[in-house]
Amino acid sequence: MSDSATAEYDAAAAAAEESLFLNFASSTTAHGFSKLAEAKNFVRKVIWAVLLFAAFIGVVLILATRYCISVFPDM
Repeated sequence: MSDSATAEYDAAAAAAEESLFLNFASSTTAHGFSKLAEAKNFVRKVIWAVLLFAAFIGVVLILATRYCISVFPDM
């Protein structure tokens, strides 16, 4: 495969991934994803990405705590 063909393939794959994310972000009920996709500048994208990551970590911690409480009630 030539370098130009590889570059075209990589560009097409990147465009498909971006299209897939934008489709997901516009149709999900998790509003932070649409804000991340719609953000125009880099700083806002970073802020929304950090907020989404923090929310995900928060949910994981809450679920892990609830699981531990239900499995080990005497602790």
